[in-house]
Amino acid sequence: MGTSLAGVLMLVHAMLCMNGHPVQRSPHVTYGHRHCPVGTVRDHIVPLCLGGPDAADNIQCQPREPSYAKDKRERAACDAYCAGEITIDQARGAFHREYK
Repeated sequence: MGTSLAGVLMLVHAMLCMNGHPVQRSPHVTYGHRHCPVGTVRDHIVPLCLGGPDAADNIQCQPREPSYAKDKRERAACDAYCAGEITIDQARGAFHREYK
């Protein structure tokens, strides 16, 4: 017998959220072992708090200034998802590769 989509979505939510808030990030984030040029920061395209992988294909080198605004959008999307205000697909859909 297979697991229903609803069951999978509940499991994903339980892994990413606790008491309506995103779980704390692991201290062992590697950023896919990717290095970025000076003046940029490594950024997970799909945030870890939304189940984005800590892998090179989910990392972009983002200019420092725009990273602050994206960090705010990430926190808002993660909070909204964990609070049940939006679906995981809606939350993840707000993020895409913007830089190399």
